[in-house]
Amino acid sequence: MPVWRATLASPDLRQGSGGREMAMGPAPTAGFTLVELLVAMAVLAIMLVTAFGGLKALLTTQEESSRRNRELSQLQSLVNQLRTDLEQAVDRPVKDGEGNDQLAMIGQPVMEEAPSQLDKEAAELPFLALTRGGRANPLHVHRGSLQRVAYAVKKKQLVRLSWETLDQAPNTQPVREIMLENVRTVDVRYLDGDLAWHTRWPEGGRSSTSFFPRAVEITLDVRGWGRIRQLVRVAD
Repeated sequence: MPVWRATLASPDLRQGSGGREMAMGPAPTAGFTLVELLVAMAVLAIMLVTAFGGLKALLTTQEESSRRNRELSQLQSLVNQLRTDLEQAVDRPVKDGEGNDQLAMIGQPVMEEAPSQLDKEAAELPFLALTRGGRANPLHVHRGSLQRVAYAVKKKQLVRLSWETLDQAPNTQPVREIMLENVRTVDVRYLDGDLAWHTRWPEGGRSSTSFFPRAVEITLDVRGWGRIRQLVRVAD
């Protein structure tokens, strides 16, 4: 008797023509071609470059804004300090470190170091020096309320000098404070009682210690800000 056997066809077998079984491979899957990948990478690179450029521009703008704010703060601080010093000028001559008498207020044209000294440490040459009152004493230190101060320009910096004592001992060093940077030029004029302007004080070699100008005009030429003019009335 013939024996019949059942054959379980594999899922990968398909019935072909004439009853023959045919082997079929797996169905193809969808994907990206190499060209599509390159295009996508190029688009992503363009987007990253654009985003980086925008971020860099934002940071640059923020840094510039911060720098301008710092410079404006310096300018305001300098103007306020100059006004305070001049409005509180006091008729009190002093002696310098060499024992020479100095008037209560001295003004001369602005001078910087000679070109051969620009890279050397040199003492500032004040264009304005005066004795002022109203010195704050929050810690109640045993000292007077008068103070000798001066202003000078060195290496494009406008500095304020102050001394702890009015009559200075030899080799006395002042306290140095940078008030403003990037200073191109400083022009100072002094208005006398006849409403005439002078570039020095005392004018005409006058040596009276009880004679102050009516006002002081200071014109600063600062990089990035141009010329800034300040007129300050001096204490009577």
